[in-house]
Amino acid sequence: METPHITTFSAYYHYYFDNTHRFDGHRHGSWEINLVRSGELEISYDGTVLTLHPGEMFLGEPYAFHRNAVYARGTTDLAVLMFAATGICPIGEPRLLSLEADGAALVNILIPEMDAQGTQGHYSPEEAPPYRTAMLWDALLVRTLEKPIAPPEQSQGACAVYRQAVRYMRAHISRSLSIGELSAACYVSPTTLKRAFAQYTGRGVMAYFTEMKIEAARRMLPTAASIAQVSESLGFSSPAYFSQTFRRITGNCPRAEQRAAQARLSVKV
Repeated sequence: METPHITTFSAYYHYYFDNTHRFDGHRHGSWEINLVRSGELEISYDGTVLTLHPGEMFLGEPYAFHRNAVYARGTTDLAVLMFAATGICPIGEPRLLSLEADGAALVNILIPEMDAQGTQGHYSPEEAPPYRTAMLWDALLVRTLEKPIAPPEQSQGACAVYRQAVRYMRAHISRSLSIGELSAACYVSPTTLKRAFAQYTGRGVMAYFTEMKIEAARRMLPTAASIAQVSESLGFSSPAYFSQTFRRITGNCPRAEQRAAQARLSVKV
C-alpha cells in the first residue's frame, strides 16, 4: 500500500473561534484536514454530523460537502490545511482520527512552524510546500490514519433526518427527486426536512441535491464517453441544462473539466 504523501498545499488557515462561528460550507477539489487544539467544532459532512474535541482530527475528501460551526463556550483553536496528496484512498465517508501523544507532538511543531511561515491563505498552484514541513504533515497523516475513531450514529432529531435524506439522495442520484418524496422517505414533513438542511448545510434541499449531482459528474467525467452520457445518467433534462448547471456551480464548463482531467490521467500513465 502506498504511503500517504502531500504533493501540494492548497491553503492553510489558523483560527480562534467563539460560539458565534457559523461557516456555510463548501466543496473543493482538495483534501482537507481540520485540527482542534482546544474547544469543540461541529462538522456536517455529506450526511454525517460529528464533533471534534481537542486531540482529534477530521480528514475530508475532495468535492465532499462540509460545513462547521462552534456552539461550545470558550475559544476553539482550529487549524485547517487543504492539500493534494497521493497514497490516501477515498472511502466516501468522513474520517475522524485520534492524534494521541505522537500526533499531538507533531502538531505542536507543525502549527507554530506554519504560522511562522506567514503563508495563511491560498497557495499558488506552483508553490511547493517546504520539504521539512511536508514531511511532518506526511508523518502526521501516516500516524493518524492508523487510529480512526468511529463517528457516532445519529438516531434522533435533525441529525437523523439530515443523514437519512442524504443517503436517499445518493441511492437515487440518477433521478429527479422532489421535496415531497424526500420528506416522505424520511417520515417527516417538508418543513422539518428543510429545517434540518438549513441547520446542517446552510442550503436548500434541492440545491444540496443538485450540488451532489455535480460532485458525481466530476468523478464521472474523466472516463465518460460523452457529456450527454453523464447528463443522462444523473437525471438532467438535457445536456444543455446539465452544462449550464455545471458551469454555475463550478465556474467551469464540463467539456473543459473533462479534457483537463483526461490530460492529468494521461500524464500519470
